[in-house]
Amino acid sequence: MLFYQPIANKNNVVFFSDSVHSILLLWDREVENALKASPKFLIILTPSSVSSNNVMDELSYALKKGKIIVPVLYLQCEIPFRIDRILHSDFTKNYDKGFNDLLRAFDIPKEKKKTKLTIGKRYQGDKFFYIDASGQHGLIAAPVDQGKHGWEEAKKTCKNLVLAGYDDWY
Repeated sequence: MLFYQPIANKNNVVFFSDSVHSILLLWDREVENALKASPKFLIILTPSSVSSNNVMDELSYALKKGKIIVPVLYLQCEIPFRIDRILHSDFTKNYDKGFNDLLRAFDIPKEKKKTKLTIGKRYQGDKFFYIDASGQHGLIAAPVDQGKHGWEEAKKTCKNLVLAGYDDWY
């Protein structure tokens, strides 16, 4: 399932109620144990799920046990009355916003977009002159020559240097 990986990676217990496995397990007991173990109940809202008696039973049990309900509107459908007032992640209009809302519900910070660094690009005071193999780390040259120094004097100069508000030149 498309939501599993980012949620499961952050110490959250993830359990899927999947009818294929119900033949193989004592399903009611497995679902009940999973619901007892989790402080949150993620319900994926689709026409099929909201018409499923099993899903509605699971929702009722989670509500009765005081679980935090996290509704995800994945396909357009009527949201069940019992959770209609709960703020939900809506994937039907804007996937990225819905996904970020879901991550927020599980206290997972969204990943920041990584900027590809390039030689000569201006950044934090002046331009990159070296970028490592990952493309995420580099060295920036000061915009003006700081003079000719021995090693100890150069370290001292860089430690005391403040350019464009940046003071991490050493």
